[in-house]
Amino acid sequence: LEKIWKIEFTDNIKIDWYDWLEKDKLKEYYNNADIFLYGSRLDTWGVTIMEAMSYNLPIILFNYELWKYIYPKDIVTDDVNKSIKNVLSNYEFYSKLSNDFIKKYTGKIIIKQIFNFINTKNAINWWKCNK
Repeated sequence: LEKIWKIEFTDNIKIDWYDWLEKDKLKEYYNNADIFLYGSRLDTWGVTIMEAMSYNLPIILFNYELWKYIYPKDIVTDDVNKSIKNVLSNYEFYSKLSNDFIKKYTGKIIIKQIFNFINTKNAINWWKCNK
């Protein structure tokens, strides 16, 4: 497995990005993680976000308009540094957000939220910016 990116912050915070993980290794990585940081702005749903939530990991998502329609607003951010510090100082709150979200999650709910997004002006602006 190749580590493809590493960032060291102050306060003993480090972020490791890994290349594709085999399914049998995912559980190990989720269980050893403190936070799940998801940087993609091109996904339509983010299955790996749901996987991380199922391990009660606090989630931080880069600001992407669609995420605001699917996931709790507290995890969508423009300021990753600030969000990491917020999660670390309110860890139980952010873990509970994941736990609560995954409990009520159904594919039907997610599809409805995606269609709600599609029916907004934001979707048109998003589409123009991502062509």
